[in-house]
Amino acid sequence: MQQPGNLNASLEKVAKVSFYIFIGVVVCFGLYLIRGALFPLVLGIVLTYILNPFVNFFEQFIPLKSTKPKLARALSITIVIVTSFLIIAGCLLLVVPPMFKQSSELITNIPSLITDARTTVESWNKEYASNIPEEVRVEIDRLLENGGAILLGEFSGLIGRTAVAAVHALTLVIGLVVLPLFVFYFLKDRETVRESFVEIFPTDTQIHVVYVLRILNRIIGAYVRAQFTLAAVVWVFISIGL
Repeated sequence: MQQPGNLNASLEKVAKVSFYIFIGVVVCFGLYLIRGALFPLVLGIVLTYILNPFVNFFEQFIPLKSTKPKLARALSITIVIVTSFLIIAGCLLLVVPPMFKQSSELITNIPSLITDARTTVESWNKEYASNIPEEVRVEIDRLLENGGAILLGEFSGLIGRTAVAAVHALTLVIGLVVLPLFVFYFLKDRETVRESFVEIFPTDTQIHVVYVLRILNRIIGAYVRAQFTLAAVVWVFISIGL
């Protein structure tokens, strides 16, 4: 027979697990509700994983590291972020002008493309009128009329979805504006954030949370940096091709 003390301990453990599950469900539901604003947050975390090795590298060469480590860390982060913006701006200067030139050529050729398309459609219409029986044409015309109504409904739905997308885009722009501040804060105080997160859990489980976070940090960091390297190589070849 189970002792009352053991029974109370089991009930307490079940209550704790149930509470954590409830909190997890609430957090997931809240994240689902604000999923449109999560992209800048996720992007900031990814950039933190990418930039952190460079920050650690430059931090070693700052003379203030031994006397004022926080200031040295902040200076290293500033150097890395400014350098990253300069590199991105340089890449855009290499890629955007050719893309703009090709887009201009496409816009210039649009009238001739429309004329060719109209000529092709008119030739199809003549073949359609001469080769297809009248009964079949009537049925096809009726189906096309119904298709027009369907297209009109889809267009109305598209307008509604466009309005929603505009709101999401505004939220995204606001998030991207504060993205550098978030990356700076996370690079500077990532250990403080990690310790604050670990302190949420009970004392007897904190060590396990630390181990899990270390494993996740190593795996996610390696994956993100590998994908970034692959994307950089692809970007270089695309830039050469343009």
